[in-house]
Formats: sequence, C-alpha cells, structure tokens
Amino acid sequence: MLLKIISKKLNEKFVYMNFDDIRLTDFKVENFEDIEEIVSEIYGIKTNVIYLLDEIQNVPSWERWVNNLYAKKIKVFVTGSNSSLLSSEISTFLTGRNKVIKLYPFSFREFLLFKKIKIDYQTTDERRAVSQAFNEYFEKGGFPLVIINDDLTLSKQYFEDILNKDIIKRYNIKSKRA
Repeated sequence: MLLKIISKKLNEKFVYMNFDDIRLTDFKVENFEDIEEIVSEIYGIKTNVIYLLDEIQNVPSWERWVNNLYAKKIKVFVTGSNSSLLSSEISTFLTGRNKVIKLYPFSFREFLLFKKIKIDYQTTDERRAVSQAFNEYFEKGGFPLVIINDDLTLSKQYFEDILNKDIIKRYNIKSKRA
C-alpha cells in the first residue's frame, strides 16, 4: 500500500513488483537479471527507472540485488511486512544506503481524521460521534484495510501471520501449542 502511494507521487518512470504475487513463488537469484533486462527493453537502457519492490523478504538474496542496483545509481524503494525486515537487519545488509520508514496502524486521532470526525468536538452530537468512533476503533483497531473493508477477519489473519511468521518461525519455537 505504501509503495502505491509513493508511485502516485513519482514523476519518473518506475517499475512496481509485488513479491507476494503467486506468479513469483519460484523466483530465483537468476531472475533478478531477467527483471533488469525486461525493464531495459521497456524503458530503454539509458533511462533511469525507479524500482518499487513490495514484500521483498520473500526472495532469497534480495539484499545483494538491491546493493547492485544502488551501485548502478538506481533508486530503489523496498517494503516488507514481517520481522525479517527489522531495521537493525536492513542496516546490516544496506549500511549507509537505506532509510527506514516505520508504518504503524492508525492512532485514534488518525482514525478520527480518516473518518472525517471533528477532533475538537463542541456539541453533544459531535461528542456522540467521537464516542461511537472510539467504540468502533476499540473493536476494529487501527489497521487501515480492516477499517476500509470493514473486515475483522483481516485482524485475525494479521494476528496469525505475526504469531506464525514473525514469532514462531523467526525464533524457531518448537512448542507451538504452549
């Protein structure tokens, strides 16, 4: 989602790739070169194209490829949504060549702004609207897609993904049930 927002603000040519896409499941190191060749064919060799790479943690050796792009003076935006992309680890891979932007769920204030509810309420109706919004925020949380789609099952999926991918898998926890 962040890269889509960034892409709308770019004036330069760019290529967007989502490595969560099922068609990229068997992606291998050799395919990085294929991407560069295709981009070169589409935009021309001399054109500097910005790479927008979403969920890059799904690809082995992505850090080396990003370093290679950087060495070629190609601008790259990388996003990922699990703990394998913690800022301390990215710094290790891309020392001096990265800027980490942390993206958090909406705070209650941001939730109110998103819902176009006045923060500085003065009337009883405005106060009631804030109170109702708080109940909704308390129930749904601040994940934008959960709010936009009014889909609490997404929250459950986020929880399971964080638990399974970012905690159990990352720390190689054997006793999952405990």
